[in-house]
Amino acid sequence: MNTQVYMSELSKDTLRENGLSDAGGLYLYEEVHDASESGIRVLASVPDLGAAQRLLDVLGIEAA
Repeated sequence: MNTQVYMSELSKDTLRENGLSDAGGLYLYEEVHDASESGIRVLASVPDLGAAQRLLDVLGIEAA
């Protein structure tokens, strides 16, 4: 399965819709399109771009 993941800041509204509070920094997330859920699923948060790049590297993920 080839799931695209994204790394970016997210708005307070988007975070609230996903049951999260704004911790600042960047968020690793994927799009969700299935019968029970749609939108995004936040997988991780990181404090800055350097940490984001390192996390993606460690996981072997290429962000879209």
